[in-house]
Amino acid sequence: MSELPSSSQPIVLLIGGKPVEFWLVPYFSDLGFKTAWVKCQLFPRRAIQELLGFQEEISTLTLIRNEITPLSPTSKGGIYDVICQDERKRVFIIEMQAGAHKPLKKRLLFYLFQQYCSMIPKDEKKRQSFMDVPELYCICIVKGRLLEGKNYHNDFMFRNKAGKAFDQDVQLHLFELGKFPILRHQPQKAKTPLQKLLFTMKYAHTFKPEERPAFMQEHWLSDSIEELEVTKLDPQQRAFLEMELAKEAEIRESREIELEEEKAKAAAKGKMEEKIESILHQNSLGLDVEFIAKISRLTVEQVEKILKKHSRQPNRPGSNGKKLNGKN
Repeated sequence: MSELPSSSQPIVLLIGGKPVEFWLVPYFSDLGFKTAWVKCQLFPRRAIQELLGFQEEISTLTLIRNEITPLSPTSKGGIYDVICQDERKRVFIIEMQAGAHKPLKKRLLFYLFQQYCSMIPKDEKKRQSFMDVPELYCICIVKGRLLEGKNYHNDFMFRNKAGKAFDQDVQLHLFELGKFPILRHQPQKAKTPLQKLLFTMKYAHTFKPEERPAFMQEHWLSDSIEELEVTKLDPQQRAFLEMELAKEAEIRESREIELEEEKAKAAAKGKMEEKIESILHQNSLGLDVEFIAKISRLTVEQVEKILKKHSRQPNRPGSNGKKLNGKN
């Protein structure tokens, strides 16, 4: 069999010292996101329907200018990943986050309220009219984790303490794929359309074409998968994607190293706190500072510094200080 041309080969990157194959452009890459949510027709309509739990189908989606216009000369602007409107005039903001999450919650609130304020229509006298403000939904899909807890889908709207909604026209739906419970080797557990969608978005790029789960052939999912085949990339797109994936892998590996270092520091801090507690207890028993230093494997100066920090007086040998056997 003749070798396939390079354009038909998967993208192979060394991640964690091991070769990893990408047969599809990942949904979380910049190119993958724009292809699936902008270029495709059926996928975004059905995906929004399943993510928001709509019973009725969305028949049309129209892209809206994704630049955020500042509401005043001193307010902030920006760019949405994707913003679109359906035939019922409902507006959807679609955001994907693969990297650092620290400012994400604030940014999502900004997107929601900025867009809501910009949608308030004005009458012929430029007076604001609140009767015809369309429903607004923000869907954010996070590659990792953002919130505490086990739920991979959290929806937010204005509610009172009893859980009663004040208004349902503005909603934020957050999906955290780091909490998605179905593992790569368990595609048979993906039963509902929402589970199939999230499984596809998380794992599809890791499957060879002949190994993909059968449900990925459903038309609404294959609509995006066919467009995301790496075989369709031109050399420039392929090179760009390789650089993006390599950079993401480098950031992830760097973060993993940082996490390991943080764990080591926390463990060392915990051991030191235990040692300090032991030193204070031994000092309260009247043991002398030299003996405490010896059994703690610290210098006399280090023990004295710990005692001083905790406002304790060290016991000196030959005074009232005691050895372990209780003799002066």
